[in-house]
Amino acid sequence: MLRERCGLRDSVYVTVEEKVAMFLLVVGHSIKMRMLRGTYKRSLWTISTHFSTVLRALLSPYGEFIKLPSANAASF
Repeated sequence: MLRERCGLRDSVYVTVEEKVAMFLLVVGHSIKMRMLRGTYKRSLWTISTHFSTVLRALLSPYGEFIKLPSANAASF
């Protein structure tokens, strides 16, 4: 889905799967990006860039998943 609907693509050296894995480690396990440098053998700039790319891709289809309340809806 991230490839097809959100436009996330492999870069020259990093696959979509690796980008998402780094993102999930930071978000899901509270691992600092600095710790990923040793695991993935990537620079902090590369990890940060791919983190931002995945985050933007995840937020891009928000209209399909999040329904905002209409202005006509009664407030409680």
